[in-house]
Amino acid sequence: METLTVREFREVLKVTGYTQAQFSRFIRMSTSFVSNMLSYYRTEVPLRYVNALKAMLGENMFAIALEKAKARINESDSRK
Repeated sequence: METLTVREFREVLKVTGYTQAQFSRFIRMSTSFVSNMLSYYRTEVPLRYVNALKAMLGENMFAIALEKAKARINESDSRK
């Protein structure tokens, strides 16, 4: 099982063109819940929500998006 940081989770959503609101509808939680989760979990997103994101995107799309997300994060960090 793969864990994601909040930053990675947000970037995967961004890379795939999904919003927090769309994810919140998928998991049947409020948009504010997802927003708060991605604000207050400073290190890792709970595994059940990572698995929900995988289910929403599909295994292959998730893997590709995560690779792109990590590359974008590394690129952003190297500019600092």
